[in-house]
Amino acid sequence: QDLVQSIFISKKPEPALKKLINKSEIKVVKIEDEKATRLARGSNHQGILVQIDEFNLKPIKSFDNLNKILVLVKITDMGNIGSII
Repeated sequence: QDLVQSIFISKKPEPALKKLINKSEIKVVKIEDEKATRLARGSNHQGILVQIDEFNLKPIKSFDNLNKILVLVKITDMGNIGSII
């Protein structure tokens, strides 16, 4: 089940990201940068926001069979995820 409902774009995405977005069947909405900032509640959105469906969290016991788990909390700069990986 896909969680992504819509992608909101206020700035021109990088070519690789644009290619991924174009391949998807996800609704893309172009918005003004001011609206993107409001939707991001003032956080650094870097021109792209994604609206997702609600999802249920899994109990920690359901991850017992995994060798490693990476938990990211309150990441506001997507560049930090690339640095971690």
